[in-house]
Amino acid sequence: MPLEFLYGVGAVILLGVLIWAVAVPRLKSSKARTISEEATRMQYEHPETYKRHQDELEAMAEQAEEEERARQS
Repeated sequence: MPLEFLYGVGAVILLGVLIWAVAVPRLKSSKARTISEEATRMQYEHPETYKRHQDELEAMAEQAEEEERARQS
């Protein structure tokens, strides 16, 4: 009996985490999404030069997210 109860609790927790992960996207600002899409496009079109620009693009996306959080506060 206790083992079946734990399976049920685990399933409910997993369901909650999945719902949260879908409902709260990582990149919320449109500017950060645009930068992320551009980085993905660059990665597939120019994989040899993408590695050089990867850190710069990640920093730009993080900065856009921080600006969005500051604006919301």
